[in-house]
Amino acid sequence: MLPRRNILIFHSGALGDFVVTWPLAVALGRLHPHSRVMYIVQSQKGKLAERVLGVESRDVETGQWHRLFATDATPADASLRTLAGAQRVVSFVADSDGVWTNNVRRLAPFADLHILEPRPRERYTQHVTQFIADQLREDRVLAASVGPILRSIADRGVGTTWRGGAGVVLHPGAGAIEKCWPVHHWIELCNRLKSNHITTRVLIGETELERWSVSVLQQFEAAAQVVRTKDLLHLHAELSTADVFVGNDSGPGHVAGMIGAPTLTLMGGASDPVVWRPLGRCVEVVFEDRLETISVDEVYDRVKRVLEARQTGPENDTATEED
Repeated sequence: MLPRRNILIFHSGALGDFVVTWPLAVALGRLHPHSRVMYIVQSQKGKLAERVLGVESRDVETGQWHRLFATDATPADASLRTLAGAQRVVSFVADSDGVWTNNVRRLAPFADLHILEPRPRERYTQHVTQFIADQLREDRVLAASVGPILRSIADRGVGTTWRGGAGVVLHPGAGAIEKCWPVHHWIELCNRLKSNHITTRVLIGETELERWSVSVLQQFEAAAQVVRTKDLLHLHAELSTADVFVGNDSGPGHVAGMIGAPTLTLMGGASDPVVWRPLGRCVEVVFEDRLETISVDEVYDRVKRVLEARQTGPENDTATEED
């Protein structure tokens, strides 16, 4: 029998949901130092995990991975042969007793299989990463490995890709419009930063270009450098140079927090900060039941405080208590 050294993690969710699985990937890598930890995920997300975590990835949209949802999947399918070398398989994409799961059990009968829910149900009162860890309790060795990793990331972040030095980075978007601080507040914040000679970049993607009018985009361009991120590696490069990142409850905030960038996340009633705040060594959350009631003054003051802490030295660049 061939040695089983592949640790496969299947994921298909949004960027933020993907990033909160990273502590699990790190824990698996430390628990199995001679194994290959691989994400089977959309290509851009896989490349991002490779950059930050040093894991491997396979593009779930190429090859034969989709065959796992078919009743006639066979080991002859080239992509699926990777399963033959699987030591563990972690899935966020399937039910515990469906076609996908049955195929994996048949094609990788000796692998430890973990079927996990990606998001906690209502009334869950701990962080989403703890929800993932809770589902591993039956595997005592793995569960014991994940806990220290969660604490380490909360204290120090993950990876060494953040360096700062290029001013304030803002990301005014989010997948859900109800998670977005009003755009006129963002423009006012940009103007306030500009008037105080603070270098500012505004990151936008396709969602913002579809939502915003030409006038809104022009107002941002008049107050800051607007950067249209091409892909997730470009997003990561921009976040890596931020002296402070400010964003809504969205994927980029989770990435910024995880890589160690000072992160300020704005949350309203649509988000539970206990469950969904970004993890990292320098993360603050501003929360109000009504997101629009968060004032520009408060956000600006917090940004200034983080910038001043950066100037006085890294020993002062630490996380603060959540509101």
